[in-house]
Amino acid sequence: MPGSRAPKPTPINPNQFLTNDSKEIPMPNTTDTTQTTQTFEAALEARRAAIQALPEAMIMRRVALDLVTATSMASGAVGTVAEVRPALVARFGAEVDPLIDGLDTTARAARQADIELAMMEGASDLAELHKEVMSTYERLILDADSLVARGFLPKERLAGFRDLRSYQGTLQSLLGLIAVFRKSWSEVAAHTPVAVADLERANDVGSRMSAALSKRQHGAARAEAIETRARAFSLLLREYEELRRMVVFVRWFEGDYDRFVPSLYVGRGGRGKLKGPEPVEGDDDVVIDDAEPVTPVPGPVPNNGGPAFG
Repeated sequence: MPGSRAPKPTPINPNQFLTNDSKEIPMPNTTDTTQTTQTFEAALEARRAAIQALPEAMIMRRVALDLVTATSMASGAVGTVAEVRPALVARFGAEVDPLIDGLDTTARAARQADIELAMMEGASDLAELHKEVMSTYERLILDADSLVARGFLPKERLAGFRDLRSYQGTLQSLLGLIAVFRKSWSEVAAHTPVAVADLERANDVGSRMSAALSKRQHGAARAEAIETRARAFSLLLREYEELRRMVVFVRWFEGDYDRFVPSLYVGRGGRGKLKGPEPVEGDDDVVIDDAEPVTPVPGPVPNNGGPAFG
């Protein structure tokens, strides 16, 4: 059982979140609040300023959580917390409404940031594509060289299409070779096993390689997408945990705070406990955990007599 007195929360500025290092980020305001019909794209635009303003010290780049599950839980909490909303407003005042009303927007913004990065990373593997381009090129160049040897094609037409030192060079050599066959088709069609369908397939391979190279060249855009996702997810965790701390305070004696704002770490060694995001080892990308999402269940009332707010 908790002690005879409810734990005292950390003082909260009505307009800002406060952190241990005294740095601040803006609270959601009335322009950030969500409507049930709001799209993920609109939510990201609505919260972009707050996402970009998040201080570096607050960005959690490696968090052992499933982002899709976390955003879903955050959106769901907006409805479940309605029962205790009057008590929250009575205790914490003006900051409660914009925090609750803006949470779903932040959740949708984080989900959209994740979607945009996933779309950007959908390019085919370049090494595998290069093998296919190379194999296609080798078949065509053998036939082209045979045509040259038999006098049906001038040797100089192939001179500029033998650069195989790079992805781009191989691609340009294949596309150039296809163009040679097409331009000379009336002269060589009767003397080569290459068919129009072969040229179409070769062009398709080249087009896929070209698209993959184009996506890879947008490295700066990918880096920006990674940063936006990390910031959006960090902002969501900040807002969600702030709301959870408030609910824990007003429902401390009842012990049912997880029913309203369940811990995002249920099933990960943090059942019902109040703690920050769990770090994991690795690079700087936010972890999208492959573990099967768990259904949150109410956790036990803290029984160590310690404070609910750290």
